[in-house]
Amino acid sequence: MFGSNSIKKILPIVLLVVLTALVYFPSLSGGFLLDDYPNIVNSSAVKIESLDYESLYILATSGVSSKIGRPISFLSFGLNYFFYGFDPFYFKIINLLIHIANAIILFVITSVLHKNYQQYWGDKKYNNLPIFLALLWAVHPINVSTTAYIVQRMTLLSATFTLLGVLFYILPRLKISNRIFGQTIAVFLMLVFMGLGILSKENAVLLPLFILLIEKLLIPQTDKTADNSLIIFILIPTIIVSFYVVLHPGYVTKGYSIREFDIIQRLLIQPEILAGYIGDILLPLEGKLTFYKDIYKLPVVSDLMVADLVYPSLAVFFAVMFLVISKKKPIFAFGGGFFIAGHLLESTSLPLELAFEHRNYLPGVGVLLIVVLVLHCIFEKMRINWKVCSTMAVAFLLSQTYFHCLNWSNPFLLFESEVAKSPNSFRANIDLARIYAEFYITTQDKQHKVKAISSLKKAIELNENASAAYAYIIWLNSMDNYPIQNWVLTGFLKSLAYHPADRKNPKRVNRLITMYDGGYKLPENYIKKCIIALERNLIPYNNKYFSEVLTTKAKFYWLINKDIDSAVIYANEAIDASPRISKYYENRVELLLVNGLKQKAAKAYDKYKAVFPVEAESKYRGVFKDGG
Repeated sequence: MFGSNSIKKILPIVLLVVLTALVYFPSLSGGFLLDDYPNIVNSSAVKIESLDYESLYILATSGVSSKIGRPISFLSFGLNYFFYGFDPFYFKIINLLIHIANAIILFVITSVLHKNYQQYWGDKKYNNLPIFLALLWAVHPINVSTTAYIVQRMTLLSATFTLLGVLFYILPRLKISNRIFGQTIAVFLMLVFMGLGILSKENAVLLPLFILLIEKLLIPQTDKTADNSLIIFILIPTIIVSFYVVLHPGYVTKGYSIREFDIIQRLLIQPEILAGYIGDILLPLEGKLTFYKDIYKLPVVSDLMVADLVYPSLAVFFAVMFLVISKKKPIFAFGGGFFIAGHLLESTSLPLELAFEHRNYLPGVGVLLIVVLVLHCIFEKMRINWKVCSTMAVAFLLSQTYFHCLNWSNPFLLFESEVAKSPNSFRANIDLARIYAEFYITTQDKQHKVKAISSLKKAIELNENASAAYAYIIWLNSMDNYPIQNWVLTGFLKSLAYHPADRKNPKRVNRLITMYDGGYKLPENYIKKCIIALERNLIPYNNKYFSEVLTTKAKFYWLINKDIDSAVIYANEAIDASPRISKYYENRVELLLVNGLKQKAAKAYDKYKAVFPVEAESKYRGVFKDGG
């Protein structure tokens, strides 16, 4: 049925699938974590009961991770729920299947480019490069956090469409005999897949840069039918984004109002972070790889003065090295360029967190390509058996990834191991406390509460302005009706006034109000002081944060002051501050309904429906009739 040639073609893919599935299998038993909850578990839009247009529309537009909303990623979460409910196993297995598919696509791309490389450069080395590179990438432990962390499906899907964009660019580009027609089809397909990728996560906007690297470094000069006009066309998306940032500088700078670093500090620390990423890729020891990257020391004024000289010099040095290498060893230059290009969005000027492991998911391919090429050269010169050594390298990665996946199979193991690796990580300590707290709720085992508070105190030692840590201590003590120590109340109030404000502060004060309404009554005057602290420490340019503060204030007047009229006023102001966010319209309707103000609620519903018709009708079907 199958000839020997067919088996040889299929065998690498089978090997790739089997090894990746087996090594990742332990991670499938882990549950939801961290950002999985606001994006998936606690999202009402994800809980679709049918596949009708209304449900899918609400789901696709429910994303809050970015302005685009990442609709394709959220549609995948909703479909996961529709078929399997909130069983994390099925969410994780879909992630794993996407990762395996990405590895297969990478193998195919590398095979096509490798064949093209041999054909035109006359270089018959590296015959096993495609499968070895795909295997190293597929089973590398640095990709575990991207695959096992459910919400990172956004990164996985964006990579899928980016890789497909590369594949369906190079196939017609290299295979269609009519070169002009082939170029046209190639660019069209690239733009289609780039669009799909951006709707999953914005990283796919880098696809034209990857294509440009392929054109300049891997397509032979004798086949350069892609002239300057094509290169310019490929760069159009990049040019548009650049002009938008230049014309709207606030789009970048205003995001720093919630960070403890500015744009200069972020840019200057990124070389150190990128070097750390490369180190993790080159020497991926399980005991060294960390999920949390909040341990970098920000440069101070004196550091900035030195960096003004050092970093531009380094930039010039690496640019010159890139040009030299691109002439002599273009494939090596491609690997380095691919890594840098892959980090241009998340590791440059955008006001994101300083570092995350998942940012290396696709860029890591570039580093691994160089590793494969260097190892091959070394083994060839030393006359070492290439197959034996490559098998040993894959086996090493498999062992590290397996143990890494074991940690991801259990939240206790994961966060305890993270604290052990990074004891001075604030986030590792506070997330470990969160896990202990969750287990205390379900088991009522006092030891879990003791360990949770111990981790929270450690987090406060690392960051005395961390409102989250104080809020957790208050919440844990309220569960047993224990009094709150003054240092905790004072610390929480002080942390609310600390600049920059934590975006979740309004929700933490909101919880105090809920606790008060439920019987655990902190002094009313103290809660009022917390609200005043929120109002005095607003986040500049952030209307949503202002709306959250106003919503919290409305709840205070409703549940504590029993002043419904004032509560409605603040609910209205929350809508005025963020008129394109639906939940504030819903909050106003609910406030009026709960307090028996049905006619006012109907009018509020009509206003809700005028802005968000599909969502409003879905939520209040049967509650209001004839337009309210």
